[in-house]
Amino acid sequence: MKTELETYRFLVEQTRNIAVSVLKRMDEAQIDPYKEFEVDGKILNSVYWQVGHMAWAQNNLVLRCSGGPNPEVKWLKHFGIGKPRSESQGIIDFAEARAGFDKVHQVALQHLAQSAPEIVDQDAAFELFPGTGIKPIRFMFAHHIRHEGTHAGQLFLLAKMYGLKGI
Repeated sequence: MKTELETYRFLVEQTRNIAVSVLKRMDEAQIDPYKEFEVDGKILNSVYWQVGHMAWAQNNLVLRCSGGPNPEVKWLKHFGIGKPRSESQGIIDFAEARAGFDKVHQVALQHLAQSAPEIVDQDAAFELFPGTGIKPIRFMFAHHIRHEGTHAGQLFLLAKMYGLKGI
């Protein structure tokens, strides 16, 4: 029987695979990853921003919160919650964003594989949402899976806007 931590690792990997599958189709279609669509007067985040943000989130919700190793991806802070899109535009190209996205993921998977199963019972280095008091690492890992899945869904929506098939 798998431990709770092994289950989290499995779900982290499977959820990322969904995002990677749509990114691969976008790469094959040679979409413009910087394009921002407008819907009802609202600007949607670009594929470029989604990839950078997903890397930032995985670094925070898997690695930083649990004392994991630093993946040494210098640009992550520019894709955090509440950061204006303009802060991340032009600091790196999409190839570097994808490389960092992949690097953070590999470091996170290795960290989860090497951590003791009891890590999920420990408190994280910071609260999940400031002011809530939610600090258990298990909540961080669970939220990461939800967050990643939500952004994978946003990537599929963007793929449709580019005229690509869903699944």
